[in-house]
Amino acid sequence: MRETWTSHEAWAYECQSCGNRWQEQFDVVHDGRAATVYTSDGRPCVPPWTGHDCPDCHSGNLYSAPYQRSPAVPRSRHDGDPRLMSRLRRLHAW
Repeated sequence: MRETWTSHEAWAYECQSCGNRWQEQFDVVHDGRAATVYTSDGRPCVPPWTGHDCPDCHSGNLYSAPYQRSPAVPRSRHDGDPRLMSRLRRLHAW
């Protein structure tokens, strides 16, 4: 018997006809094989990359992609130490 698990995915959509943008949330049930089942509000649905229409103009000409937030860029530890920056530049390490 294979173990099943559920993951959560957010998808971003953009209508190529009217420019409308929106996001949809999906739960994805994996069964350890190639098959996965996408659900929305607890009901099975088509995969996020196919079969969707724009809620405004009802066009099927959409761009869809998994929604990913840009990771935060950590602040440099050395931005306030001019002597360290000078040494690093002399060593061609900066």
